Amino acid sequence: MKPVARGERGAALLAVLLLVAVTGAIAAAAMEALSLSRAAAANAAALDQGRAHADGVEQLAILIIDDLILANPERSMPAGAWN
Repeated sequence: MKPVARGERGAALLAVLLLVAVTGAIAAAAMEALSLSRAAAANAAALDQGRAHADGVEQLAILIIDDLILANPERSMPAGAWN
């Protein structure tokens, strides 16, 4: 094995440390992107669920209004004697 010059002894260590730092930065950026995409997917699922609930409430209101109209077609409001 050839002797290493005194000024070059830390070069390999410095190169490895730089490689580890760059790899760590890339991994941190990938984890951040993964976290953001997971949050966006969770928000989309919550939005879909909210829309489904709103549609269900709308359908329930339509059924109740139809039942009230069938029960007493002469009144426009069940509690309001407006007619």
